[in-house]
Amino acid sequence: MVLIAPPASAGEVKGRCDANHGAQWADFSVTYRTEGSYDRLNNYWWDIHGTDRHENNVDMQVKQLLTTGETVIKDSASVDDAGPGSGHQIAVGALPRSGTFYGAFQFAFDLEGADPKCKGKTHTF
Repeated sequence: MVLIAPPASAGEVKGRCDANHGAQWADFSVTYRTEGSYDRLNNYWWDIHGTDRHENNVDMQVKQLLTTGETVIKDSASVDDAGPGSGHQIAVGALPRSGTFYGAFQFAFDLEGADPKCKGKTHTF
């Protein structure tokens, strides 16, 4: 007997957060591909706006929604010294398709004085 695996498919979930009354903001996403009963994370992506400095910080996590709250599934290393514009970090990992997940992002925008921050999350997948 020969078993044929279903074809893999790809997905992307997006989000956005604003800081400092919208003067700084970031768009972000998590991309993944579906393989059988798993979603395999491809990467985290972000696009920083409202600052020309290169000392911004980006923190990323993948969280699972549970009936009792949520839990961190993947906690990626913080990216320091992120410049304006796009960046990405490869995220290797497989998540069971039976769960509900989302990407959580936090940005600290490097400005003179206090650094405004924002948090946001993607749609679920």
